[in-house]
Amino acid sequence: MKIGVVGAGIIGSSIAYHLGKAGARVTVFDIGEPGNGVSSTSFACLNAFGQAEADLPFRLDAIKYHSMIARDVGSERHLHTTGTLRFASVGNAASKLEQNAKALCKYGSQVEFISPAAAGRLEPSIRTESAAEVVLVPEEGWVNAGALCRALIDLYRTVCGSVSARASTRP
Repeated sequence: MKIGVVGAGIIGSSIAYHLGKAGARVTVFDIGEPGNGVSSTSFACLNAFGQAEADLPFRLDAIKYHSMIARDVGSERHLHTTGTLRFASVGNAASKLEQNAKALCKYGSQVEFISPAAAGRLEPSIRTESAAEVVLVPEEGWVNAGALCRALIDLYRTVCGSVSARASTRP
């Protein structure tokens, strides 16, 4: 089967990689090099905390996907699951923080309530003395999307030789 994928960003590169791995002959069309467009300038944040509950399964699956793909293609250096810290002062903010933590736990995510002092040790440049509640979400982080795009395309070119990239001059 021959398939064309338009765009070699994070989504297009991932689609091309998986289709090629499944045996399809894939041609990727992009105006530039893989990952050098929007994907190279995005922060590519991997987070779920504080998002609408309906979005949590998708966001948590995305975090798991990035861990799996990093192992698959040996691109662990592009994945930074360093965790995120969430702070709240007293009152409504602390209550909302607890609600968000419970929602993540409901979907199997790890959430740790830590002391403001412990948060200060993890991130010394952040002032924590006004925090009443602090949550650490260890599985969250970010991915270097541009580098991951290039790794996906380059790996498949090397291993299977069936992904080709063609530059397009059309916007």
